[in-house]
Amino acid sequence: MAVYRVAKPSEYLAVTGWGIEEIQITKKAWIFFGQSYTVLDLTPVIHTFEVQAMSAEKLPFILPVIFTIGPHNHKKSLIKYAKLMSPHDKPSNHIRELVKGVIEGETRVLAASMIMEQIFKGTNEFKPQVLDKVQQELKKFGLLIYNAYVNQLINMPGHKYFSYLGQKTQMEEVNQETIDVMEAKKKSEIGLKEELYVCSDAKISENKRETEIVDANADLATEMEKTAEVEVAKAETIQEVEHQNAMVDTAKSKAELLSKATVQEANSQLHQKEKVAKTESYEQANVADSIMGLSDATVEAIMKRSGAMADSIMKRSDAMAEALTKRSDAMAEALAKRSDAMAEALTKRSDAIHFALDGWEEIAEVQRECMWNNDHLF
Repeated sequence: MAVYRVAKPSEYLAVTGWGIEEIQITKKAWIFFGQSYTVLDLTPVIHTFEVQAMSAEKLPFILPVIFTIGPHNHKKSLIKYAKLMSPHDKPSNHIRELVKGVIEGETRVLAASMIMEQIFKGTNEFKPQVLDKVQQELKKFGLLIYNAYVNQLINMPGHKYFSYLGQKTQMEEVNQETIDVMEAKKKSEIGLKEELYVCSDAKISENKRETEIVDANADLATEMEKTAEVEVAKAETIQEVEHQNAMVDTAKSKAELLSKATVQEANSQLHQKEKVAKTESYEQANVADSIMGLSDATVEAIMKRSGAMADSIMKRSDAMAEALTKRSDAMAEALAKRSDAMAEALTKRSDAIHFALDGWEEIAEVQRECMWNNDHLF
């Protein structure tokens, strides 16, 4: 004889008996002769407890907890649950006492390792640790914590520790708020003073900057005036140098022309003397021809006289020619020396002017650097 059984959506069938090695977890099955089945309800059940525990300082407290616990929807967990818990109804005291014992045991062990202030202030840390410890124990029975809620810690009857601790915390918060307000006021006052100081310092810096700009503009104007003066002086100097060079060229030209004129004059005078000498010689020759018909004594007297006159004339001509030549050479040498001296003086003056121009160029370069610095300063 066989019976076909189907579990509800929130249920499983745990089948044992003939043909099954241990326990078969299924949603539907034929139940044959020699087999047995149990319906496992997976619906979670809510359990509310007030766990009494004690901190590391031996201070007792009550921890209100609410757990939603049910069988774990896993084959191995369902087998454990079927073996250990299925004979009892879920709402029965057996399961409740089992869950309560696990929760109280783990909570007390964990609370004993923490001081009260840590438990009170670290509820968010205390709760996960309790749940983790309890879940590890319930896992052995195939149970799962679906949800858990840990309420605020409360005092044991006759104890007011948490009320005092709450007042302490409240006073600390009030004091901290007061400190924060005072700190904010202090920062605000300091910030205002710093702002005033910064504004004042900025204004001073701005005024100083404006003064520096005015001074820089004045210095720039002065330097520009000096530069203009230097440029004018440079132009005048260049003009004077050109004038002096022109004078040197003119003096050299005049000296050359004068020297040539003097030499030409000396040559002309010498030529004139030679012409006079030739004329006198010609006349003497004519006289000699005229006296050819005279007697020998007369001729000899005339020849001596004419020879003496010719010698005198030649000596006189040679002396005059030599004097004119010396005079021409002396004048040419004097003119050359004068021209060289004038050229040397003008050259020295030109070198001095060029040296001054080089100095002015250095001054102009320094002024241009000053002007460049002023431009970058602004």
